[in-house]
Amino acid sequence: MAVNEPILDRDFAINQLGGNEELLEKMFGKFLSQYAEDADKVNQYIAAKEYQEARRTIHGIKGVSGNLGLKALQQASREAEDLLRNFEETPNHELLAQYISNFETMLKSTLAELENYQPTQNKAVDENEANEPNDGLSVDQAKATLVAAVDNFQFIAPPELQKLLAALQSTSIDLEQLEKAICDLDYDLAKTLLNT
Repeated sequence: MAVNEPILDRDFAINQLGGNEELLEKMFGKFLSQYAEDADKVNQYIAAKEYQEARRTIHGIKGVSGNLGLKALQQASREAEDLLRNFEETPNHELLAQYISNFETMLKSTLAELENYQPTQNKAVDENEANEPNDGLSVDQAKATLVAAVDNFQFIAPPELQKLLAALQSTSIDLEQLEKAICDLDYDLAKTLLNT
């Protein structure tokens, strides 16, 4: 259960976003607003013995934290999620208390780190890269890729997102609203839009 990872791997996070530090700062702000109350939410689920709801909440944090380079939180989330996956069949309340405490500590440390985050550069995404053709993706391939990413709470780098959305131009999906939902980490809305 020892966390050997840094709270923030800035280089990894910047790389995930195609070098766009302005976007990274925006994503950190969204993470702060979306997950600030989740330690309390998980504790409430545990107290109510709603272990799968706790696991689902932690799973979402794990996916987003991994994509934003929040390595220590991703590791703590992975451990707690793995324990909760089959907790009802093989309960270990002492270990659960340790893992949830570690998760909570890492979430609070991560939130504090993000509140104090200072960007070091302001490199925007290359416009030509964002407007590249969709590489021959079919509508079904693009939609399946987006559904899988949203289901797994994966962040999609802006150039890749633009390619996927371009492949969906011929559909009835509200692409502007879908792009906003994905960029805002509103995965529930993104799922709804993709399933219309």
